[in-house]
This record gives sequence, C-alpha cells and structure tokens, in this order.
Amino acid sequence: MNPGREPRPEPQRHRVLVVDDDSAVRDSIRMILEGEFDVSEAASAQEALSSFRRDLFSAVLTDYRMPGMDGIEFLTQLRALDANVPAILLTGYGSLDIATQAIRLGITALVTKPFKVSDLRSTVAETCRREERRRQDQHLAEQSRRALAAAESATLERNMYAGILHDLNGPLTYLAGMSELLRDEIAISIHVSPEHLHNWRERTEQLWRQATYCGELSHRSVRYLRGNRNQGADLGKVFEDLTQILRAHPSHRGNHLIVRPVAEGLRVRIGSPELLRILVNLGVNALQSTEEPHRVEVDAWALLEPVDLDGLNLRSPGMFLGRETFLNRAPLVAVAVRDNGPGISPEVLPKLFHGIVTTKDEHHGTGLGLTVVRQAIIESGGAAHLRTQPGRGTAFTLFLPA
Repeated sequence: MNPGREPRPEPQRHRVLVVDDDSAVRDSIRMILEGEFDVSEAASAQEALSSFRRDLFSAVLTDYRMPGMDGIEFLTQLRALDANVPAILLTGYGSLDIATQAIRLGITALVTKPFKVSDLRSTVAETCRREERRRQDQHLAEQSRRALAAAESATLERNMYAGILHDLNGPLTYLAGMSELLRDEIAISIHVSPEHLHNWRERTEQLWRQATYCGELSHRSVRYLRGNRNQGADLGKVFEDLTQILRAHPSHRGNHLIVRPVAEGLRVRIGSPELLRILVNLGVNALQSTEEPHRVEVDAWALLEPVDLDGLNLRSPGMFLGRETFLNRAPLVAVAVRDNGPGISPEVLPKLFHGIVTTKDEHHGTGLGLTVVRQAIIESGGAAHLRTQPGRGTAFTLFLPA
C-alpha cells in the first residue's frame, strides 16, 4: 500500500438467499457462490420468508420440490412481500407446466439440476447486476421525484407571494394616490364648504374600504401560508373568507353580491390559499366588469361523475381551460362565478389567459389576474369552462378534484 493513500473500500457484495430442504444442495450452492456473494441459507419456505422479512437480498434461489410449501407457492408469497426481487427456480423436474407458472410469477431464470458450476455463477451474477441497476434507477427516480416536488413547492410558494403582491398592488396604489390628493386639497383649503366636506367624506369612505380590503387579504394570506395547504380546502371556510374580502372591496359598492352556502364537508384537493386567490381574482373581475350596477353570484356543488366535456361544450359553447391535464375522475367539485355584466368581447377572449391581457381600463387592472388563475388551476389538476355572451354576462366554472 502506498503511504498516505487512503485504502479503497471493498465493493459491497450482493446477498443471495438459497432455499432448499436438502442440506447437501445448499452446501454445494454456497461453496459455488460464496467467493463472490454473501450467501444465506433456508431449509424451508417458511424459514426463507422469515429471513426475507428481516433482510434485503439481491436474489433468491429456491428449489421447486420442497415439503410443506413448494417453490411455486413460496414464490407466490414472496411476490406479495416484494414484487421486484429477482428469483431463480431450481428444479430437477423440467416441465412445461412448471416453466409456465414460473414465468407467470416473474421468475428471472429457471435452472435445471444438475447444473453446471459456471452456468449457475453466471446466472446469479447477471441477475444481481440487473437488480443493482434497477435499484440504482429506482433511487435516481426517487431523487428526481423529490427534487421535482421541492421545485414545484418552491414555485407554488413564489407564485403565492407574487399573487398576494399582485392582489394588493391595485388598492395600495389607489390608497397612495387618493390620500395624497386629499392631503393636498385640505392643505390649500382656507374655508371648508359643505360641498368640500361631502367630497372628503366620500373619499375617506373609499380609502377606508380599500384599507379594509388590504387588511382582510393580508390577514388571510398570512394565516393560510402558516397552515398546511396539503390538507386541501374546506369550501365552506373559503366561501366565508371570500364573502368578507369581496364585500370590503371598493368594486362591491352598488353591486349585488351573492355567495351561496355550500354543502357541509365539501372539500377540494387544491390548497385553501390557492383557491381563495382564484376566487378573489374571478370575483373582483366580475364586480369590475361594468360601472353599471349588476349582479355577481358564486356557488359550488359536488359532481359524482366525470365531466362530459364534449356534452358541456355542446350545451354551453365557450372556452375550456386545462383539458389536457384535467384529472377528470369523480368525485369532483364545481365552483361557479357568474355575472350579468356586458360579457367579454370576441377579440379579447382567445388571449384572455395568456400574457398581460385585461378587459378593464388602466385604473382597474394589470391583466395578470387571469394568468395567475390559469396557472393555479392547471397545477391543481383542475379545469375551467368560460362562457360569455355580449350583453348577457360571463360565467367561469371551475372543475376541481375533491
């Protein structure tokens, strides 16, 4: 050994379990394999199953004819414990029936006794090498899955914070601009007329409503972020929060908002903060669809069968979002946000969920809201149907896994 050089670790040897009621056969197989493998022995199928429950093996060699439980029955029970462990069947009674049963049980190899030493060694070696590759592939796949899950979780977290900032940006901009305007007017006013006082009161009321909306949104966002989103969303609680947030929003003024109660215990797989953000976006859009007084309705119901996508489009032509990724398996929950406003113009509709597109003027929206909605729906495995008619309103129906 070279001084100062670390000794190389010995390569880990594969563990092999030999099952045979004949001690002479077990001894001979052990002598053939022990130079290259760690060999354990079992004199019966029951003993082998006990060993397998305690230890991990790269391959199992078992005799076909054994008292009590034969090799085929043993392998059947072994498969119940581990569907992937390689198994080699040793038999002196080579028949088509045995081979058929062995193939059905996923036998790696069928070795007929008496066997050649070189053949047995090469069969076991190749079996163990394949098992090692399978375990390495499985380990890499698991690492990739965990890395992907961590990345998705981080993306979801970033999207959540970005969405909160997006939702707060509008009212905060309004608060800053309106308060500065009000401050300047008060500063230059020498005499306060009744008209001035009335205008200031109205503006103060608007400022209060915007501040209340920001407080409600930030309070619930922090509460949800601290909670466990993996448990999914309770529709009843989300609807309670949605009602308070939308009623505090300035766009609610003069409009008729109806958030209908949902059935007790109705839940969806998507997290509460994601669902609340989706519904706040859709609800605010509906409230801001026109300056004229109008009605906005929100309700939800359970679906006990998959959605008939083709039939839905025939009954209610519109745009279907997320069809390719939709987990269309019952039970599902439908959540609808409807308004009787002016509808969405045909030229805007195809671009509505892509990029920065808005149907509102520069003072009411950035166009990011529906892009956020689209991403959240697709990530949840859900889908959405949009139906709009000029002059008759718009309806968004979400289909979410329960």
